[in-house]
Amino acid sequence: MTQFEKITESPDALAAFLAALPVVEGPWDKEFHERYCADCLYLGCDACPHEEFRNNPGWWLTLTDTPEPSEETKRAAKKIAALVDQHSAAEAAELLGISMKVLEILKEEKIPDFGGVTAISIAQAIGIHERG
Repeated sequence: MTQFEKITESPDALAAFLAALPVVEGPWDKEFHERYCADCLYLGCDACPHEEFRNNPGWWLTLTDTPEPSEETKRAAKKIAALVDQHSAAEAAELLGISMKVLEILKEEKIPDFGGVTAISIAQAIGIHERG
């Protein structure tokens, strides 16, 4: 077996080889800093909640080109899915469209954005949304 075959035998073998290299920083460090350090609220790195990924080429080798959605995006997707479960997809899309248009009008008229509840209330008041 060649050295290449040994170090590429598995992701774990390659990660161990990369971790053993005497480098100050590797591409896994750059990715770690971009993903976890850029918006970090911790004052020191001693209590990093992402310590398992620091200096870890094994973690870096598992990454794909598709970024992981943010927690905010995941929460929004769950709320939208719940809305679609309550209504048909067409009704949910119509409600979303109405809400967005109302918010645009409120913004144009310099009326503070009170959120989607206001948009639905306005839609109900003018008779284009029947649900209560």
